[in-house]
Amino acid sequence: MTRAGRGAVCAVTVLTGCGSGGGGGERPPPEHTPTGCAAAPTESVPPGGYYVNGNTVCTADGRVHQFYGVDRPSLEWSTVGDGLLASDFRRMASWKANVVRIALNQDFWIAASPLHDPSYASLVDSAVTWAESAGMDVILDLHWSDAGVLGSCSAGCQQKMPDANSVMFWSEVAARYKDDGRVLFELYNEPHGVTWNVWRSGGETGDGWQAAGMQSLYDVVRATGAHNLVIIGGLDWGYDLSGVPANRVDGYNIVYASHPYNNAAARGPRFLDRYWGFLTETDPVIVTEFGDTSATCPTAYGADVIAYADAHGAGWTAWGWFPGGCTFPALVEDWAGTPSPSGAVVRAALLAHDDPPASPPPATVKDGPDVSYAFDRSTEGWRVDDAGMPPGGFAPTLTFSGSEGDPIPGALELTVAFTGFDQYVDLVVGAAPPGFDLSAKTLRARVRLVSGSASPGGVQLIARTGSSNDVPASGPSVDGAGLIPGTWVPLTLDLGAVTAAGFDPAKVVQIGIRVSTNNSSASAPFPAPGDTILEVDTVTESTGAAGSGNDVDGGFGQPVCPSTVARTTRCTSTDLQICYETCGPEKQGVKSETCQWDGLNWEYAEMSGCSFDPSKDYSCYRIPTAANTTCPLDPTAGTGAYALPQGGQPCTVDHCVVCNSAGGIVGGIYLDATGAAKTGYCVCQPTDPSGTRVWSCGTDGFTWPCPAGSGC
Repeated sequence: MTRAGRGAVCAVTVLTGCGSGGGGGERPPPEHTPTGCAAAPTESVPPGGYYVNGNTVCTADGRVHQFYGVDRPSLEWSTVGDGLLASDFRRMASWKANVVRIALNQDFWIAASPLHDPSYASLVDSAVTWAESAGMDVILDLHWSDAGVLGSCSAGCQQKMPDANSVMFWSEVAARYKDDGRVLFELYNEPHGVTWNVWRSGGETGDGWQAAGMQSLYDVVRATGAHNLVIIGGLDWGYDLSGVPANRVDGYNIVYASHPYNNAAARGPRFLDRYWGFLTETDPVIVTEFGDTSATCPTAYGADVIAYADAHGAGWTAWGWFPGGCTFPALVEDWAGTPSPSGAVVRAALLAHDDPPASPPPATVKDGPDVSYAFDRSTEGWRVDDAGMPPGGFAPTLTFSGSEGDPIPGALELTVAFTGFDQYVDLVVGAAPPGFDLSAKTLRARVRLVSGSASPGGVQLIARTGSSNDVPASGPSVDGAGLIPGTWVPLTLDLGAVTAAGFDPAKVVQIGIRVSTNNSSASAPFPAPGDTILEVDTVTESTGAAGSGNDVDGGFGQPVCPSTVARTTRCTSTDLQICYETCGPEKQGVKSETCQWDGLNWEYAEMSGCSFDPSKDYSCYRIPTAANTTCPLDPTAGTGAYALPQGGQPCTVDHCVVCNSAGGIVGGIYLDATGAAKTGYCVCQPTDPSGTRVWSCGTDGFTWPCPAGSGC
């Protein structure tokens, strides 16, 4: 979906029409006559999938099938998705959706794109597996493209048409999923602003670039050997299929798609026959988006579209499974799957259908985390619970900050004004029963103080189980006095170690972060009240106890993995990081081919459990600064920086000092200009000026205390 350029909103019901020139009431829809299915398939059937016979979608065993489900956005604007979890797909399936449409971005997929993320395709693999294991088919939708300029599509880039890079995208995607007939290919989201000839055959868009036509995208899919169903949307932002009979795409196993939204007069229910309903008599049609974008969350239009589609033998997927509010329009209020007003209509309609996919869920599934919040675009359903605050004061507020967060911009921002002891505020997110299964898991998060003071008090992770969220557990509290503005601090909660009576880590219905003041037994008076602003980022889970070698991500660090796993090449970015090789294969269920974040800084390969190879280039620890364009050999000569590994490559490093330790050389990689190994040096962790943690030269992650007078 795009939320621009669709004209004025016009509320229309089945019987009333729109405006003074409506032209009378709705005529009764023509009786739909399905072609039905033959005793044996009349077209090639992809493994486990479907074929088209006339206007009917059929399974290989001759059963008529219709698709009913939801749209899942976020992978078009984020390489990691928002709230994209195995549990999220299970919640969709609990509404009896039999298909989920996943929006994609070709610039994140194609390797030559500057925006390419090597983990993106693997995350799409995971999403497909999570959906199928939950009992749903998958529509992969090319949602955003780049007008032929790779790397130009990072946000809000719905183009008129696909382009030459879209051809490359589909050649790779179709080849990847051609052996899975439960994956359907929607060639392009919402074509618009071109002629029907350009829609079919490609050509000039009027904006200085050449469009790829639907025929060419279809042809490249079939050239891979894929027989999967192909879905093709019409013009006018995908709504209008009136030109299809004169401009058909040549081929087989084709389904046409429409996007009716209640934002223009010609999209009212009495126009549906004219623009797409008529086509159901000859071709399979699926409404792959629909909704009402009005700010008041009306539901009548969505109910009308569902009723019309059902009466015409058309499938449908509703936009969108994302807590984005009425104008999005959103089906859910939060990531727990609480239905919005329009979502309640869709849920009721889905529950009334019973049309299982052609193939059962896979016997062996690769599950992903239940808890993974990056906050890179929204609050992702988190909210404030201020039950621990006194009445009459300023209410705490929770907002999304798009400019903060690390390593990806985006974080929660809490503003609270404590006025005394024994007060607390919780940031929470819930899970619909039976809840998150976090058995033997450790919750992790990062917080940092933006302004004000968190003293006297603390911050900790919390979790609750029970039908009324009445069985709590909490992790170690980080002393508010130790929170330094701008410094990210990790929080943990080892759910396997919780001993509270009745707490069930397999049924966690709420997780959160508590910010509190000390109890009233404190001897010192409470300081003068004022606003405290805290940020929260990267709430996730890992296996094993906090800080143990069993953590799947090393505790926000590198994955602990066997030496037989191939390592990736060194990272090349010049942002704040330590370049290293990692032995991934996975971080939170996603294949990793890039440097990974430990919540504080980028780490050396030695800390990952991978074997160290002295022949590799483990480059430098970079911190961009205005001064110091090179690193001096003598770190005691001012606050410049430290001589680099491998003989002095350009770099800037803050807080370079002499450590009071000897040795610690690994593979002899720390060399001075003469080639001699240097010993006894460390770099103070820039995010911890207190000096309690340092980067140790050549060690495998052990911490050394900073010496007196070091400036750390």
